[in-house]
Amino acid sequence: MNFLQQERFNHRDRYVVKTLDAVGNVLRVSRLVDPVVTIVRDDGCDYFLLRSTDGVSDDRFYDYLNVKIADKPIKTRMAAATALRLFQCFLEIYCKRPEALSEPDWQMLEYFILGKEFVPSGFRSSLRGRSVQTANYYLTAIQRFLRQEVQTHVENERKYADKYLRLKAIAEEHGIDVPEELDEMERLESAASMYRAMLSGGGVVS
Repeated sequence: MNFLQQERFNHRDRYVVKTLDAVGNVLRVSRLVDPVVTIVRDDGCDYFLLRSTDGVSDDRFYDYLNVKIADKPIKTRMAAATALRLFQCFLEIYCKRPEALSEPDWQMLEYFILGKEFVPSGFRSSLRGRSVQTANYYLTAIQRFLRQEVQTHVENERKYADKYLRLKAIAEEHGIDVPEELDEMERLESAASMYRAMLSGGGVVS
């Protein structure tokens, strides 16, 4: 059985995943989840760096915080960084990837941010509760980030598809056989469409 415990350390929340036996005794500490946000000032500009517990910086988070919302007030960017740090905690705890979240994953994220135990996750937990208003704020910030990621992904796939079709037409004019790749591109486009629908249709606690 896995047990998730939230604790305060250096003015931030971190999470400890423990493995328990059948009667609740701790067998071992499986992992410590403690991503870090730092603000670096360079040449009059503030840059937000979000690093995982392993010290790895995700380019997607960096790009969102320092390029896509760079013109927002510092407080807005700081709030977004806080929300994305919480999102990173969730991803590390449950071994998820932001581009592969399912509807049940999103429900699990809602419970995690609210500080409630989500039984289907297979984790018992001791988390600090948050108000619905605070949870909505964090979830909305995460949704904005994910929408940007989906938009970027779909634009890249569309550019690739357009380029592929142009090259295929040229090749066919010259009698060159071209391997068929459209099935894969259509699958990616379909998955992206489903993902966009999920994000636009829900995901905020009511």
